Amino acid sequence: CEVSAKVDFGGKTLSFGKDGKCTFVVTEFGKYTVAFKASDKFGNETTMSFNIYCYDNIAPTIRVSKRVESSLKLGRSLSLPKAEVKDNIDQGLKYFVYAKKPTGSFVIIENSQFAPDVSGEWKIYYYAVDSCGNCAVACFAVTVY
Repeated sequence: CEVSAKVDFGGKTLSFGKDGKCTFVVTEFGKYTVAFKASDKFGNETTMSFNIYCYDNIAPTIRVSKRVESSLKLGRSLSLPKAEVKDNIDQGLKYFVYAKKPTGSFVIIENSQFAPDVSGEWKIYYYAVDSCGNCAVACFAVTVY
């Protein structure tokens, strides 16, 4: 009986071997397919394959440059501080800022300008996500009176 193994990644063969001599090193995130083929001297064949997934499971970090004001008078606006996002893999991640109204609905904050239209407790969320879906959130409460 002869047994061979092949490892593919991204449409390319990374390794091929016979009789248990097939090794590979995971060097990138993604799906690796390992396929085995066994055949005997009578021409009988069988195959089997499985996937190995390698993904980044480390979330980015988000750091807001200064403290967000905790209260604001209705009718006024607040310039929100900038944030810095870092990730172990992705470079130059962008972040988004959302506000949750006291009623529970969300609004997108454009140009870092928070202008509430109703009094109550608002939540300000800074949000970033990396290419593997890991997210970072920083949240601040602002009481609008």
